[in-house]
Amino acid sequence: MISQPKNNMVIILKNLSLTAIVIGLVAVLVFLIQGWTVDQEGKPVQSGLVQFATNLTGSTVKINGSELSEKTGTKTLLSPGEYKFQLSREGYENWGRTAKVKAGGILWLNYARLVPKQKKLDSFFDLQNLRTVKFAKSQKRGIAISEATNGDVKFWLFELGNTPKITELALPEKIFGSVNPETPEHNPLNGISSQLAIDSLSENADKMILRRNGSAKTEWIFVDTNNTSNSLNLTEKFGTDFTQIVARDKSFSRFYVLANNELRELNVNEATISANLVDNIVGIKNYNENVLALVQHQQEKFAVGIYEQGKNIAWVAQNLVSQPQVAIGRYYGDNYIHVVSGEQFISYKGKDWFGANQPKKHLAQKLDFNVSDVSLNSEMRMVKLSNDSQTTILDLETDEFVEIKTNNLRWLDNFILYNFENGKITMRDFNGLNKYELMSVSADFSITLSEDEKFIYTWTQEPSGNFKLIRLKMVL
Repeated sequence: MISQPKNNMVIILKNLSLTAIVIGLVAVLVFLIQGWTVDQEGKPVQSGLVQFATNLTGSTVKINGSELSEKTGTKTLLSPGEYKFQLSREGYENWGRTAKVKAGGILWLNYARLVPKQKKLDSFFDLQNLRTVKFAKSQKRGIAISEATNGDVKFWLFELGNTPKITELALPEKIFGSVNPETPEHNPLNGISSQLAIDSLSENADKMILRRNGSAKTEWIFVDTNNTSNSLNLTEKFGTDFTQIVARDKSFSRFYVLANNELRELNVNEATISANLVDNIVGIKNYNENVLALVQHQQEKFAVGIYEQGKNIAWVAQNLVSQPQVAIGRYYGDNYIHVVSGEQFISYKGKDWFGANQPKKHLAQKLDFNVSDVSLNSEMRMVKLSNDSQTTILDLETDEFVEIKTNNLRWLDNFILYNFENGKITMRDFNGLNKYELMSVSADFSITLSEDEKFIYTWTQEPSGNFKLIRLKMVL
């Protein structure tokens, strides 16, 4: 018969063994989850994770020529090193990239947009003398401005979808009447189409700001496309020469404006404009309805600050010799102000907009060209620095710069750029790779991806001389 103390010892040993087994299993699981494996020599090696996705689920993945058993979206662990990746699907151009996998890191190859080999195009509408086009951010609607044979300007609201629709907008003549005070019989809509530009458009094209560059002055015009009688010539209404108008919110009812280098707030619904908020302002970019970046002229030099009503300006850059270009955004929990003055680029980063954790110098880069435009993609991860001949992209995920020797690149989606080149619309990845020709067009009227990502739309001139909306099928 086993004694009680001996019996207790057996139970304790069993519990200790079970505990050791559990601890061992947990350790192995953690080891595997963190990507650790054992190489052929028995040494532990930490792998890297690669995530694959395309605009078409079910695409084939090849790594160094070997096909994975799973289709996109999928993921795999790889030992550190450089690999050649390829994504493909029948009927589409192959997508490829060579990239390094880092130990314990994640390589995101989740942005590939496969392009059909055979291009299927449909065309819609028939407009004369198309002057300018702007697509709304909703990817559902847009505005076109054309000129009739008699010289009158025409405004059009078009809707994208299975069967696109177009409606002529009858704007009040009085909002165009102040620049040409001719005889009472003069038609203020005649001969002005070349003077008009769509400065900004609300998310669904129900509101817009027109800019009219007349011979005497520039006029700014607010247009309500749902109720055109609410449209208003802002320059005439407030008797002020504006140089910049930026919507504060999606409703397009409140705006920040620059007038005589003064920052003010304008309310269209109430037809009011505030007193001066800040002096000597030469440029603004807004982050949201409350926070914006501003550029101030200070004693023949320039400064960049963050502004919010009721708070002291948070200055992030000062004593700049040339007027800077700026962009403001937030990515992955951090606030950013991106500043370019001449060829010098500096990115400022912080957890807060104001106070001890306001954006501070994060990284700097000397460029080999003067930047004329700074913009962000919609998720604010990519910074595009460009001029008329080249572009540099900064990826905030990796803090890496990529140079692309191509002009006038614009965002199609968060990772894809497009431009008008030698009579064709081309697209490529943010790093310049995987360049494809999409379609031939007569001029650069910009393009948009449909909301469901099945089509790309643009405008082109037909042999007849008239202009049509063109739709390229991206999903077969």
